[in-house]
Amino acid sequence: MATIQVKRYKFEVDMPNSGLKPGEFLLALDTGNTFICLSPVRRKLLGAATKTEILTGEVNGVNRVFSTSSAYVAGEIEVYLNGLKEVYFVESSDTTITMDEAPKNNGFTDRIEATYILKS
Repeated sequence: MATIQVKRYKFEVDMPNSGLKPGEFLLALDTGNTFICLSPVRRKLLGAATKTEILTGEVNGVNRVFSTSSAYVAGEIEVYLNGLKEVYFVESSDTTITMDEAPKNNGFTDRIEATYILKS
């Protein structure tokens, strides 16, 4: 029988972002959030309300700003361009992202989609 490792932290901001043990759980007592460690430097929030949608914004080769229909938790949005995870963007607000390069519309319109944790 395996042992489940759970570390409790009084405040979520005190949780480490590196040196994590994959499979270990982290519990924040102030927020009640529970995370599972995926790698030594990556953790995932469990049980959070998430949403996946096509982002709003004109795809014309010039526009770089796209919006979600709901507010999201900062740092908890994944953006996909034509199904591939996009890493070249910044979070402009809790409902908008700005891509480094404008998506194209040259015979094929790029599709910008996102999955994010809803802000409560």
